[in-house]
Formats: sequence, structure tokens, C-alpha cells
Amino acid sequence: MFLDGALPCLIQLNLLLQRADPIIHILYDVLLTATSTLLSRFVKPEIVAKYRIGEVSNREIEIAVEDPKNYLTFEKLFTGLLAKNKANKLLEEGDASQRDVDKFYNARLHFHKAAFLYVIKNFPLDNEVLKHSRFLNILDKQCLFECLVLGGTI
Repeated sequence: MFLDGALPCLIQLNLLLQRADPIIHILYDVLLTATSTLLSRFVKPEIVAKYRIGEVSNREIEIAVEDPKNYLTFEKLFTGLLAKNKANKLLEEGDASQRDVDKFYNARLHFHKAAFLYVIKNFPLDNEVLKHSRFLNILDKQCLFECLVLGGTI
């Protein structure tokens, strides 16, 4: 049940990457949104905001992610509605102890942390061409070659 809530942002990204039409002009923003979404699932909002606007480097965000004081409380961690309801139901009915539920929340936190660290190491978020390709929508009939040369004509 947890994966039903945890994977949709990555599935949507995967489907986008499978499109046949050119998407380079939106790729950087989509990758940044996906990484920010993963980060927001276990880290405090002020850290996510700094990451989203580029105030912190990848190395600084890795350090922040390793620091437990930056984590959300177990109650605020992203779970997915089905998994959260099931965990609460098992706890209320006595089929799971508080220790079991805490282990589930801790596993959730580590899942999101591992996913985020994997993504920032493997996504091309530092690629300068990708960062500056937002204007390369080749499907836009209004975009002329002159538009592509750093704001001017050749």
C-alpha cells in the first residue's frame, strides 16, 4: 500500500521520458519538480524551498538530508492515504504495536531518503545545456533560429 502512494511521481516522470515528441525544453523543470517532490516527503519545508530555488548545492542538500533534525516528524511524513489508514487501523485494533508502526514510519523515511539521494546523483540536474534549454521547444512554430542564439541573431 505504501508504494501505491510513493511511486506515482516517479511513474509520471518515467512516462514523460517515454514520449516520442521532444521534451528537452521542459525536462529540467520536470526533473527539478520530481526531486523537490521526493525531498518534500521527508524533509522540512524550509529545506525544500532552499533546494527548489537553488540556494543550496547538491553537496549541501546531501548533508542536510543526512541530518535527522531536518526530517519531518513521523506524523507528517508522506505515506499515501491507504497505507496511513491501514497502519492506524492495525494500531487501533491491536494487530500492530506502536513499535511496529514506528518501524514502518522509519522505513518510509529511509525509502524517500534513498530515492532522493539516488535521484540527485543520477539525474543531470547540473547539466548546463539542460538548465538553459527551456527555450528549445522545436515544436513551437514561432521560434526561429534567431531566438536560439543567446537572445539575438547571428
